[in-house]
Amino acid sequence: MKNISSLFLGMAILCSFGSVLAQSNTSLPIFNTCEEATQYAFRDLDQTKITKGILYDRVFKNAHLELFQSAENSHAGHWKQAYFELYHASNNNSQMLNSDNLDNLIYESYESTLTVTLGVLAAEFNVLNYDVVETTSTGSPYRPLHR
Repeated sequence: MKNISSLFLGMAILCSFGSVLAQSNTSLPIFNTCEEATQYAFRDLDQTKITKGILYDRVFKNAHLELFQSAENSHAGHWKQAYFELYHASNNNSQMLNSDNLDNLIYESYESTLTVTLGVLAAEFNVLNYDVVETTSTGSPYRPLHR
C-alpha cells in the first residue's frame, strides 16, 4: 500500500511540474477579438491575390455562400448570416452597415411603412484553394487563391 501511495504522489508531482513547464513555454499570442486572431492567422498571406476585396475564408462559413446557387431561395436568417459573414470577411467594410445599424434599418423600415424589407446580396469574393500546394522560389509552400 505504501508503494502505491508513493507512486501516486510521485506521478502527481511529475504531472504538476510538467504542466508548469508546458504553460511557461507557450509563445502563442492572446487575442481579444476574432478579428485579431484572423489577422494573425492570415498575416503571411499574399494580399495582392485577393482581387475581390473579400476573403471568405476569414470567417466561419455558416451560410455556405460558396455552395449557394443564385436561383435558390433563402430566408431572413440566412440572408443576415450571409451579410455578416461578408461584412467580417471584407478587407474594407467601412461602407457596409454593422449589425446594429442593419437591424435598426430593418426595424425602422418595417415600423414606418409596415412592409417587409427585401434583401439581395450580390457579391464576389475570393476563397482559398486548399487542394493545391505550390512552392515559392525559396521552397516554402503556399496555397494560391481559388477564385
